[in-house]
Amino acid sequence: MISPELLRRYSFFGGFTLKELKELALSGREQSVAEGETLFGEGDRADHLFFLADGEMETLIRAEEEGDISLSTLPPGEPVGWSALIEPHLYTASARATRPSRVIAFGRPELAKLMEDAHFASILLGTLAEVISRRLRDTQIQLLSLEARSGEPVAS
Repeated sequence: MISPELLRRYSFFGGFTLKELKELALSGREQSVAEGETLFGEGDRADHLFFLADGEMETLIRAEEEGDISLSTLPPGEPVGWSALIEPHLYTASARATRPSRVIAFGRPELAKLMEDAHFASILLGTLAEVISRRLRDTQIQLLSLEARSGEPVAS
């Protein structure tokens, strides 16, 4: 279990009631991730939604010719692995620590139970939609950058 007060420090959890934060805190567990360690890989089964409490992570996708492409660098206060909440529950990118990090892991079954409450589900999914939208824009910028460097259109 983690402290609800720890969650309250981050704006990501701002829309939750104190009762919801307590329930969420009960389902979370802290995990350390060493610099260079991969938290999860692209295509792996997504059994946890992670929240970056300390450190820094980067998200990466595999590209045949270029190898791994870094999509974004995530600071503390960001969720990592939202695919745990969306079918088919496979991570769409890899996450790797770029410095020693601490994450809070929330298991998919526990989150599914909490999401039976409409308010909780609305807040969590609404906040995640904002994150996903921002990361999609980041990915578009990365693709345009790759296209400009190669001189060839990137397939869509």
